[in-house]
Amino acid sequence: MSKELLKGIINILILSTLPIKDSYGYEIAKTIKEKSNNVNHASDSIKKNY
Repeated sequence: MSKELLKGIINILILSTLPIKDSYGYEIAKTIKEKSNNVNHASDSIKKNY
């Protein structure tokens, strides 16, 4: 998967967590991990790219 595509997907995942509650850093990564059935790749990519 290209880096630009991954960044776009990560942005969508982050924005999709905001209406749920106010979240920052670790909480956003945790919510995304839960939404993606505990796939570590998503939260690891967030930590690397942001």
